[in-house]
Amino acid sequence: MTPGRAADDLDTAVALGVRALREAAGLDWSARAAGLEWSRRDTAVHLAGDLTGFAAQLAARVSGGYLPLLVDAAPAAAPGALIDLVEAAGRLLGAAVRAARPGDRAWHPAGAADADGFASTPPPTATAAPRSATTSSPRGAARGTPPRRCGPCAPGPSPSRA
Repeated sequence: MTPGRAADDLDTAVALGVRALREAAGLDWSARAAGLEWSRRDTAVHLAGDLTGFAAQLAARVSGGYLPLLVDAAPAAAPGALIDLVEAAGRLLGAAVRAARPGDRAWHPAGAADADGFASTPPPTATAAPRSATTSSPRGAARGTPPRRCGPCAPGPSPSRA
């Protein structure tokens, strides 16, 4: 697959995902996302972080691990703004894929990847963040603090090792 085709496929996937999120914009985004322990809000921010992180990895052609990047959203951000954040992050990754030169590679959890790999290989993120028995925040974070990203998505211990 060529980077142009991979980026087009990525654009389609992002558009479909954003459309699905917009259909859910009227729901309570502090509630759990279906099948996850994270809230809908935390899941959207996590997705935006994954897409932005992949774009940064590819743009910088990092070879030794993830860049120390953390994406978050203002605590009062409405669902529509969070969805816009996901869409923007997806477009950033599409732009990074299109801008990559043949042979550009960067560190990816599945191995060194080219633009096609970043466009088509999902991050091996945890499907659910463990919660502490004493807090409703992901991975035991104090309420009101941003959740830590899962291990494959950011430096630090993975949820399974936290």
